[in-house]
Amino acid sequence: MNVEIIQRYNKDYFLENYYEWLKYRSKFRKHQKNVGIFLMFLGFILGMIFFFQYNSSSFIFPLVFFFGVGMIFNFYYTKHTWLKERFTSKQNDREIKICFDDNKMCSISEFGSSNLDWSFFTDAIKTEKGLFLLLGNGTSIYIQKSVLHENYMDEIIKHIKN
Repeated sequence: MNVEIIQRYNKDYFLENYYEWLKYRSKFRKHQKNVGIFLMFLGFILGMIFFFQYNSSSFIFPLVFFFGVGMIFNFYYTKHTWLKERFTSKQNDREIKICFDDNKMCSISEFGSSNLDWSFFTDAIKTEKGLFLLLGNGTSIYIQKSVLHENYMDEIIKHIKN
């Protein structure tokens, strides 16, 4: 296998990367908004029941409600911060050449180059719109399906899993 692709890092790439990460890689973040809504609803309903049933109030129910609000705020704030960091980075609106062969993956850009043996990757996750190449430290490289044919994705996955 000898494949060369050009991946353009732009707003569309970073948005797709984020949403695919949220759907396929995140463990908690993808549920955070729904958990926040549930906690808001739970705090409000239990607070109303407690207030009208027992004619009393408790600080626990507003605390649960505002904890839910905080979770929702954190979800959107984290997304905004992550995207803003990428939109304002030196990588934005730049191209990177990525080469795949039987032994390694290499990347070349105006900022430098690297060679990574297949053994350096811990896993590969094929998504609806691309491919995540997982590194041992929890980070990943995202490649869009629009720049790499699906057959090559399958070959890359085989190299990483072997």
